[in-house]
Amino acid sequence: MKFSASRWFSSFVLGVAVFVGLGIAYSGGPPAGRTGAPGESTCRACHDDFQLNSGSASFTISAPAAVSANGTVPLTVQFANSATPRHGFQITARGGNGAAGGTWSLVNAMQTQQNGANHVNHTSNGINQLSWPVNWNQTATLSAGPITFYAAGNEADNSGDEEGDRIYTTSRTVYRAEISSPSTTWPMGGIYNLNLSAPGHAGEAHVVVMSESALPTPLGGPLVLPVNALGILVQLGWDFPSLFPNFIGQIGTNGTSTAQVILPVVPNISGLNLHFAFVSVNQQTLQPTEVSNRLTVVIQ
Repeated sequence: MKFSASRWFSSFVLGVAVFVGLGIAYSGGPPAGRTGAPGESTCRACHDDFQLNSGSASFTISAPAAVSANGTVPLTVQFANSATPRHGFQITARGGNGAAGGTWSLVNAMQTQQNGANHVNHTSNGINQLSWPVNWNQTATLSAGPITFYAAGNEADNSGDEEGDRIYTTSRTVYRAEISSPSTTWPMGGIYNLNLSAPGHAGEAHVVVMSESALPTPLGGPLVLPVNALGILVQLGWDFPSLFPNFIGQIGTNGTSTAQVILPVVPNISGLNLHFAFVSVNQQTLQPTEVSNRLTVVIQ
């Protein structure tokens, strides 16, 4: 066959383009199921030169404490302190019963893409990023309990193959009920509001739990209260309900409610951390239906 310089040049350019596009293996995104969630593998299934999470970079999921009233959770998957030129990720969500659920909304379709129904990862245009924003939306079919997001990240060396890359995993729990306070520093002798939000649970009872211990309390099934329900501070006057108005009450029609702490002056508790959480309860069955995040305040 007669040598064709133009054909050879075209093939060469195409080959270079393919090589450059493969700055990391799976530059267009890994196969689904590589997040490290229960039952899933990680990107170390291919990139196995180093132990998991053995690099000096950090890999995290940034998220709010609780699902918003409209059911959306804005997330950012991100690397920090990384010196390599290429990065990738994959994320998934699991409901309280461990099953994948919810839906995904892309913030930047050039840099992220949906991979099947339950995963989102980078695109070939997204490998130059250190962070990727994405939104998750809850659905009515989710079981009770908080949402756990699992992600794996690839800190790639840009060699174009699976060698020399470091793989990281991380997770983040987001609750479907929220307890908050305008301040997390409470001088003794003050009155402090606890704002409670439990969308979808209007008319149910709420029970606020205060504890000096952040050890979790299983309530059955997927519901785990993120404070120790048996660690109540008696010296703060737990025996006097007047100090804790509306710790037991009803969630309003808008899915919110308020409780109060009338904090007495008690010797030797300055600097103490107090932990709060609440559980919503079906008033007919008296069964817990949802748990909140943990709020920690410092007594002064």
